[in-house]
Amino acid sequence: MTRSNFLSLFLIPRTRKTTRCKDMYSRDVLIGCFLVLEFMHSGVSQVAGGQCFPGLFIFGDSMVDVGNAIAAYPDRFSRIEQHPYGVEWPQHGADRFSDGKLFGDLSAWAIGHSPSSAYLRSVQTLLYSGANFAAAGSTVLDEYPPHALSDPNFVLTRTPFTLETQVQWWQRFKVRVSFSLTSGQGTTTLIPSAAFNRSLHLVLMGATDYLLQYTASYSEHKILASVHVIVSRIAANLETLYKDGAQTILVINLPPLGCTPAFLSMIPGQKGSSDYDSFGCLTKVNTAILRHNQLLYRAVSRLQKKYPASKFVYADFYQAAYEIVKDPHHYGLDTSTLMTACCGVGGAYNFNPNATCGRTWLDGKGAAHNVTTCQDPSKHLTWDGYHFSQAVTRIAALSFFQGKHVYPSMGLLPNNCQANFTMFWAYNATASPH
Repeated sequence: MTRSNFLSLFLIPRTRKTTRCKDMYSRDVLIGCFLVLEFMHSGVSQVAGGQCFPGLFIFGDSMVDVGNAIAAYPDRFSRIEQHPYGVEWPQHGADRFSDGKLFGDLSAWAIGHSPSSAYLRSVQTLLYSGANFAAAGSTVLDEYPPHALSDPNFVLTRTPFTLETQVQWWQRFKVRVSFSLTSGQGTTTLIPSAAFNRSLHLVLMGATDYLLQYTASYSEHKILASVHVIVSRIAANLETLYKDGAQTILVINLPPLGCTPAFLSMIPGQKGSSDYDSFGCLTKVNTAILRHNQLLYRAVSRLQKKYPASKFVYADFYQAAYEIVKDPHHYGLDTSTLMTACCGVGGAYNFNPNATCGRTWLDGKGAAHNVTTCQDPSKHLTWDGYHFSQAVTRIAALSFFQGKHVYPSMGLLPNNCQANFTMFWAYNATASPH
């Protein structure tokens, strides 16, 4: 694929409503429409000549959670099941901290599956192609004192489901699936035991650790000192996954959190100073994130060298997102709205930690108002001031599966696999969000 064709994938016009076949009267268009529907019905794996991986398992925080946090704490996370969350999903909010799809959704479609279900869900659970263990508010470390993140009105409520806990869920899930299949149960609803090790394992974790520390006013020295501990803990869990059978592990690094409205609003700097880079992002926050990513890359490289039979793939979300910050028009985003939250209220960045997306807020006269939502989330870097918009996530996911911003380059997919992006632009998605 040429560079121009590749970039054109990012700029396909986005429509808010899908056109139905019954509304098309042109014979040629009608035939074409039915062919597309037949293709979608037959499954994306047809283009790839077979599924790239037999399943997908996901570990992480709110950037990839599809319902575990709300299943465990419905009172704290009920807003993500309601409008305006998930406006790119049909009918309701889809239990995602986003306007639409997350890395797990896009990755599943790219390798020939429907999105993995949340592990803790008890309704509409689809576990025949893997499971999602990620939970909003989860951390890598668990040694944090209680503070503002325990407030349900805050941008993100902390949960106790650390990366280690999620890996333990995965281990237990393997045992339970094996037992069920051996006893003749779940043969059509559970992923086969033999598919566990050959599945893709996606890990995106650590952002909540830094959000906790910065909002608790930790010193820069203490935050930078914690980076090594956080990355070491991630590496230990990656090694556990491999030792327990996972053969392909995709490790996504952290995005430039210093460019998000949440950090820009809660950690103000002095305008015109070195507190901000030339694109308006917080220097000290991104310095810590870059240090984290540098150590994470080294850790992943060491694991690959230590276990040559494995496939540890490092994906650079930071670089993919920062390229958008540097040249938003090139990717279809708007410079004037780039650094403001699509769903939010107040201040230079349309963000208030006490009146976040899905909440109501009181004006000076005591009148209640709903937090407003922008007309086009795809023009914004973030959805709610903290979580990146579907548009940005999609651009990053496309680059990863096309061999850009991944190391080793083109090392993610098997040789006989061709990723399929048909569903990446689907608005009224036919696949269930669960």
